[in-house]
Amino acid sequence: MIVLQFAAVLRTLEIYVLSVDIVIEYTYGHFNPHNHKTPANPRPSGPQRLIVGSMIMKQKLTIILAVFLGFAIGFGVRSLRPREATVADHWRIVREYREYILDPKNHNPDPQTGLSATTPPQDLKPSLAALVSAGELRHLDVVLPTVPYSNRDATRYWMEFCERHQKEIMWAYGNPSSVAFPTKGEQPLHLQLWFTEESIPLVQQLISELENMGTKE
Repeated sequence: MIVLQFAAVLRTLEIYVLSVDIVIEYTYGHFNPHNHKTPANPRPSGPQRLIVGSMIMKQKLTIILAVFLGFAIGFGVRSLRPREATVADHWRIVREYREYILDPKNHNPDPQTGLSATTPPQDLKPSLAALVSAGELRHLDVVLPTVPYSNRDATRYWMEFCERHQKEIMWAYGNPSSVAFPTKGEQPLHLQLWFTEESIPLVQQLISELENMGTKE
């Protein structure tokens, strides 16, 4: 692409120089041997031609340098502009995030809860949303009113289920603390899942089994 743009610039300069030469020819009325007529504008003297030629050459060089400078600045600005992330980039972010979070070496005991915890390297949701928009993943945001959040067996079950099916369920959140409108009282189980198209029956199985666990209480 850059080579084609550079060639186009050179071609434009070539056309410009040719047009200037034609103007010079007609301006100073070179003798035409075919019509044997004296040109309307006589040729300038030697010193005059030297001065005029120097001025024209200076104009040519100025325009050439200006065009090349503009091309260089445009190329530099384009190189500094951040490249838009591709689908492959978002998949790489998801893969690296999962590898980091699921690696026990990156977990440390939380002194307040006594549970193992880790700090995510980055926000995963923008890449998950981009993959959903690209048709690479499906997203399910579901609230299970018959399954209370305090049901530890249900919480443990969906976590272990997603861990067993890591290739199908890319990521899952349970009862995120960043809900826009938190409610009081007993909270139902709230899941967000990102999964492949082929995994829809698997996710339906998980939801059905969680609902059965809630009705047994």
